Amino acid sequence: MREAQAAVAQRSEFKGQVVFVPTHDFVRRAEDSPNPGHGHHEFGNAETYFLVGNVLGQGMVRLLSPPIREGEMSGYLIVPNEKVPESYNAGFSMYVAA
Repeated sequence: MREAQAAVAQRSEFKGQVVFVPTHDFVRRAEDSPNPGHGHHEFGNAETYFLVGNVLGQGMVRLLSPPIREGEMSGYLIVPNEKVPESYNAGFSMYVAA
C-alpha cells in the first residue's frame, strides 16, 4: 500500500502539488504508548503525533510556491510592508497592497 501511495506523488498530473512523506518509522510501539489496547490513532502516543506532524509540515514547506519570502510580522499577517504616514492612523490599522 505504501508503494501505491508513494507512486501517486510521482504522477505527472500531481507534480509540484503532491508529496509523499513516509511516516511509518515515527509510529511508536503499543507498549510505549498510553493506550496500548487501541489498534488505531497510533495508540494515543503524543510523540508519534508530533513526529508525524513535523515531517508532514516539512513536506508542505517543500510544496509551497513561490518559496517563502522574508517578511515582517504585522498583526497576524507576515507580509512585506512599509510604515504609513501618521495621517492614516485610525488606531490599529494596516494598509498593505495585495
